[in-house]
Amino acid sequence: MLAKTHVAFGILAGLITLKFAAVSNPLLFIALVILGVFLPDVDHSESKINRTLKVTKIIPFFFSHRGFFHSIFAAVLICGAIGYFLGFIYGFGLFVGYLSHLASDALTVSGVNFLHPVTSFKVRGPIRTGTIAELLVFIAVLGADAWLLVH
Repeated sequence: MLAKTHVAFGILAGLITLKFAAVSNPLLFIALVILGVFLPDVDHSESKINRTLKVTKIIPFFFSHRGFFHSIFAAVLICGAIGYFLGFIYGFGLFVGYLSHLASDALTVSGVNFLHPVTSFKVRGPIRTGTIAELLVFIAVLGADAWLLVH
């Protein structure tokens, strides 16, 4: 998925979470969700996060794209550590965004191995990144975002 589609999915996941979780600062929470959306692609040299945070550019030299950082283990480790040191809300917001990224990547033909490196099984969908199909999904998710904001 493209970054804009990941952000739309992240906002959707964040808005749904806000309906069920008592969060004292919803804007901070959504900002953390959006940051969490970018974290899994830290293993891709041309990702938004690596173009923004130059310090992370070294990670793709050691990890393959859609490998460890696209697993539930990375999500728990990274978001859990941040939640432990900075506070639950920070880790939880990042975790929601991180999971939304993994879920939306699972809709693509490349898929996601949620349990990497324990298994090689990938959850795959029919969408090719950057195609009209992704654009239609993006528009639908954006519509769901707007609907949740209004309601």
